Amino acid sequence: MRKLVIAASAGLLALGLGGAASADTVIKFSDSKSPTPNELAIKSGKVLIKPPKGGGRIIVDTGAGKMVMINDQQKQYMEMTEQTIDQSTQLMNQVRQQMMTQLKNLPPEQRKLMEQRMGINQPAPKLPKVTVQPTGQKKKVSGVECEVNVITTDGQKTAEVCIASPKAAGMDKADYETLHRMFEFSRKMAAKSARAMGTAASQLPASQAIPDINGLPMEVRDLKSGNTVTITAIEKKPLNAADFTPGAGYRKFDMIGQMRQQMQQLQQQRQPAR
Repeated sequence: MRKLVIAASAGLLALGLGGAASADTVIKFSDSKSPTPNELAIKSGKVLIKPPKGGGRIIVDTGAGKMVMINDQQKQYMEMTEQTIDQSTQLMNQVRQQMMTQLKNLPPEQRKLMEQRMGINQPAPKLPKVTVQPTGQKKKVSGVECEVNVITTDGQKTAEVCIASPKAAGMDKADYETLHRMFEFSRKMAAKSARAMGTAASQLPASQAIPDINGLPMEVRDLKSGNTVTITAIEKKPLNAADFTPGAGYRKFDMIGQMRQQMQQLQQQRQPAR
């Protein structure tokens, strides 16, 4: 399940539109670091991602504001919302407080070293200033005309994004709006996760730090890693609604309940024997 979550984050954040409203859309893209093509499928306000190696699905329900990670092999699924991250952050803070209590008895130098290793009592990560600057340079990516934009983070160029208009990309309005809401949801989730883990946004991959843009990012080039994500095709075709929900009889995995249970077990292990 953890690998599925990581795959979800990578697929959602690596990418960043009129026609018949009834059309479903499939966006295919490639990653220069991986030879295996990937794709996003859009239907009725939902976005479906299938990791290249299979074994699961990730669904972003933009109407409900949740991400659903489905493990088809184990027939179980897990839901992630902003509330889920808030709850997990609270639990992690409780663990940090317990660790701080235990560290009080250590010598100052040793305590400081342990606090640094565990991220306790460290300054909050600074939020960088991220901007998008159009260059006026036009080019075609997979046959679609787009304009090259430069992403800067605290004044440093971190990425180049070639942005196409919805009309040029040939994607219908409803599906484009779904995709845009997915990007917005993904940014919020990434920001909350970064704060929970104490990670500075400037340390995230450039593809995860792209601000709101008006259009479809046909190509995203990370100037730090050299990685490039490219949309290779946009197709309209009817999609099966069943692919956008967990299967019948699938069991819901309670991540927060599991975390609480693990915390209780740790507390019991730390209690002195009577």
